[in-house]
Amino acid sequence: KYPDLVVPYEIDRSKYSESQLKVLDRIQEKQSRNEDLATEDFADLLAAEKLPSAFLSFATLLVPIVLIFANTLVGQIGALQGTAFAECVKFLGQPVMALFISLCMGAFLLCAEYDRKTCVDLMQEACRDAGPIVFITAAGGALGAVINATGAAKMMADAIVAAGVPGILVPIIIGVIMFSMGLTLTTEDFKILAQRPFDICIGAIAQYLIMPFLAFFITKLLHLPTGIALGLILVGCCPGGVSSNIMSYLCGGDVAFSVGMTTVSTILSPVMTPLMVSLLASGAKITIHGLPMFVSIIETVIVPVAIGFVLNYALGKNKTFKELQKVMPGGAGLGLACVVGGVISSQGSKFFQSGAVIFIAVLLHNGLGYFLGYCAGRLTGMNTAKKRTISIEVGMQNAGLATNLATTTAQFASTPESAIICAVSCVWHSISGTLLAGLFAQY
Repeated sequence: KYPDLVVPYEIDRSKYSESQLKVLDRIQEKQSRNEDLATEDFADLLAAEKLPSAFLSFATLLVPIVLIFANTLVGQIGALQGTAFAECVKFLGQPVMALFISLCMGAFLLCAEYDRKTCVDLMQEACRDAGPIVFITAAGGALGAVINATGAAKMMADAIVAAGVPGILVPIIIGVIMFSMGLTLTTEDFKILAQRPFDICIGAIAQYLIMPFLAFFITKLLHLPTGIALGLILVGCCPGGVSSNIMSYLCGGDVAFSVGMTTVSTILSPVMTPLMVSLLASGAKITIHGLPMFVSIIETVIVPVAIGFVLNYALGKNKTFKELQKVMPGGAGLGLACVVGGVISSQGSKFFQSGAVIFIAVLLHNGLGYFLGYCAGRLTGMNTAKKRTISIEVGMQNAGLATNLATTTAQFASTPESAIICAVSCVWHSISGTLLAGLFAQY
């Protein structure tokens, strides 16, 4: 980044801004006193760079999402069909066009801050790095089109489903992610947790108070139809999902606290979920088998985390093991992509077919859940890692369980729309949880 800072420290002052020159002068003073440079010196230098604001930087990511969503929304509003506005939104909301607009925005922001030569160099570097990825993606897409056109895709899919591979892969992927989380745990984490054991109780109470009553008030605020209201309340009354543990890990939250909250809320769910649904949904009754859920949590969460923790305790000082630890977050990220992709693949059609009211209800329920969960952590004096964790744990529900209950419980059969809002929640919680974890990790 700054090759001219290597000995001798002779720099071209015209290349740097005034704020950067102040930092550079300080670095040169340290060098003249024969002091070693620290990482912080270069961090200060980077911080002094003139960069686009956080809003503009995020805009390049948010614009294509907003355009694609607007395209979907306009397609659901019959009154707008055939109008010039609708046609314009549909054109701009095509994924290729939306991404192209985002790319142009990024290039414009780059050119606004740097000279022409720097911009060209940066773009050439980006094209060189991204070229193989684009080529592999295009080749994969072409191969996929050929397989699909020849009918081989259906044969392969039928064979995979018949063999039960998807059902086997999901717990394995989650288990690998949990194992990588366990590799980061130390005895110190559990000592800190033991100092405030009631934090898990606070988390469980927040889980079963905030989300159920929040769902109830949103149904009244938006005057939701009975079926949709029942589905949203069901989502709010379910325990936290395993995905929340992964999000907590990726955003630098308290992993031990996250696993503890998920376990406790799952143990309580056979009693609390039917009780809260009955209380808030006018006596609706559902049956939850607690033992299979708890066994699933032990197999996919507790055991892999425990194995990872034991290995970290035994081999924590080994150089090879430390290198493995560095690789595991990337593996967890890939695993998360598979899990989120699987959810969107199975429930995505319902997500895009849902009406605006359903999506607004899910968005409010999930977003306010994150916010109130964070507030609960702040009010009880939790540290930053735990506040992030409780925010994600409270906001992200086990919407997969809610979808399953809505489709298998006899009382919900007369209101199929309750299953739709559960499926929409299932997709949106995965997307929003990933975005929030990324935001926490950056700040």
